[in-house]
Amino acid sequence: MTKQNYLERMRKCLEGLPPEEIEAHLAFYEEMIDERLEEGMSEEEATEVMEEPEKAAEKILQELPLPRLMRREPDKKWGWKEYLLTVLLAPFWIPMFLLVLGLIIGMLGMIVGILGGVAGMIVGAGGAITAFLYTAFIHMANLPLFLLATGSAVFSVGILLLLLIMFYRCTIIFADLPRHIITWFKKIFIRRRYHQ
Repeated sequence: MTKQNYLERMRKCLEGLPPEEIEAHLAFYEEMIDERLEEGMSEEEATEVMEEPEKAAEKILQELPLPRLMRREPDKKWGWKEYLLTVLLAPFWIPMFLLVLGLIIGMLGMIVGILGGVAGMIVGAGGAITAFLYTAFIHMANLPLFLLATGSAVFSVGILLLLLIMFYRCTIIFADLPRHIITWFKKIFIRRRYHQ
C-alpha cells in the first residue's frame, strides 16, 4: 500500500476528532514513513513494516479520555420509529439498566466490605499482640505461661504482616479496577465506530 493510502485509511478511522489533531497524528506517521523511505525502502515496504492503520488509530483513540471519545460519536437524529422502539422496549431496557446499576453498587459494596474487613483484622491482630504482650509481662514468673504468651504475640505479628500484605494487594487491585473498566468501555466505543 502506498503512503497516501495508509494515511487515508488512518484519517478515516480518526474522523470525528478535531482536524488539527488528526493532522498532527497523520504528520507523525507520515514522518515515520519518510524516515523509512530515506533508509532506502520503497513506499510499499515502508508501510508493510508499520502496523496496520486501523491498529495505529485504535492506539491513538485508546489514549483519549472517555468523555472525548464518547463525544466523538456522530449525532444521529431520532425519528418516530426510534422513539416508538424506545417506548415499546422499555420493559426490557429499564430492568437491564437497573441490573447494571445494582451490579455496580454491589461491586462498590464488596470493595468497601473487603477493605473494611481486612482493616478490621489488622486492628484485631494489633489488639491480640498487645494482649499477649501484656499477659507475658504480667506472668513473667510463670515460665510456661510467659513463653506461651510471647510465642502467641510473635505468631500474631506474623499474622499482622500477612494481613498488611493482603490489604496492600487488595488496595492495588481495587485501585486499578476503574482504569480497566474505562479501557473496556473505550474499546467498545472504538469497535462500534469501526463497524459502522
